[in-house]
Amino acid sequence: MKIQSTPQPSPPSGPVPLSFCILLFPDGTIERMVDQPLDEYLSAIHEASMVWIDCCTNDDEKAIEQIARTAGFSKIPIPELATGFWSAYEDCDTGPGIMLPSVTVKIEKITVRPLFVLIRDTIVITIHSDKINRPLRLSRYVPRFFKRISTKNMPDKITPMLERIIEENNDRNFEYLPEIGMPSNATSTSHTEEDIARKKIAHDIYRMKHVLIDYLNVLWATKDVVDLLRYGDTDLITNDEKLHGRIGILSDNIDRPIELSEQMSTVLSSGLEEAEHL
Repeated sequence: MKIQSTPQPSPPSGPVPLSFCILLFPDGTIERMVDQPLDEYLSAIHEASMVWIDCCTNDDEKAIEQIARTAGFSKIPIPELATGFWSAYEDCDTGPGIMLPSVTVKIEKITVRPLFVLIRDTIVITIHSDKINRPLRLSRYVPRFFKRISTKNMPDKITPMLERIIEENNDRNFEYLPEIGMPSNATSTSHTEEDIARKKIAHDIYRMKHVLIDYLNVLWATKDVVDLLRYGDTDLITNDEKLHGRIGILSDNIDRPIELSEQMSTVLSSGLEEAEHL
């Protein structure tokens, strides 16, 4: 089985919004607000049965903490979440706070940025760097998703929304595994060419292995958080066995990229050892 890169959705026309709010009302109607002050979103949520607010900011922890506090998440310790090793999970009386790693890989350089997901009552808020547009991509399909959960009259609407956010972030992270592997294939090809210096080959393999190790750490960090959700306090997430099982599927789906990454790491280690003995 190969992990293939999913085609990227077309970029939105016009300026990328810095924030949005999608509301589902009890009668099934859906409203979308874009680039309004956070207070405007909060004043509109009282009649809604489900709300997703997304805010872009820089990587300033204090700015993230201020957004969380203004949105009523003062009990979730953002500084503690932010100090996690690429991921974190905090249980609070009002709901969980989660930090997930969002990966980008460009020219054999890996960058990991945090995606914060905060939950209370019927509200999900995501906070992230303006360098990450994954929630915006997901938001294009959320109205249809909201209609579906509204039609099914699901009592727990928060857990499916949380599941979709995690799944979208994971899928985008998984897309980079083939990209990490492509330089590996190129290096393997050039390995047979006599005009490629031994040190250059070893250096290239070492650099790719370093990126792969970081990528593997991201996958394991994500799996740790998902497993905490899977085995954590069901009162804070869900006591619905079917929904709980879907969180388990999220965890299982991470296993295959981890396995492929570890296999690729083994191949690179063999290539590095061989290059050093040329």
